[in-house]
Amino acid sequence: MVGDPGGLSTNLELESDGALALVSGTSAMWTSRTTLNAMRPGTSLLAGWYVSSPNLRCRLTMSVGGALRLVAAGNVTLWWNDARSSGGRTVLEPSGDLRTVTAAGAVAWSTATSGHPRDVLAVTDHGTLRLAGPGGVIWATQ
Repeated sequence: MVGDPGGLSTNLELESDGALALVSGTSAMWTSRTTLNAMRPGTSLLAGWYVSSPNLRCRLTMSVGGALRLVAAGNVTLWWNDARSSGGRTVLEPSGDLRTVTAAGAVAWSTATSGHPRDVLAVTDHGTLRLAGPGGVIWATQ
């Protein structure tokens, strides 16, 4: 524990996911957690996971209920879907389709963009979600 000029203590804490965090008051000043900057074919998001923009100001998160939400700094919602897949995951399929599936494997939401096997899903610094490949942007939020 280290003293803080504002009267708050600063602690190095072990988080529930195994990451170390330097915490001052209720704010994490640093974490050892790595940040996912893009989803490539075959990668998944689980509840509580996110994909971040390069500047770390925008995130695509997956809720416990399975919905995807694109948020900007200040927790402002820029885009969301209404997928219901508690216990499921969102995966960028090798075919290029981004799908949210339930724990039983049923598709709850899809971009319906199969046929683009080298697509990458990324969150831009400007707060858009883009699914793009060698041929350009296939699907994006506005």
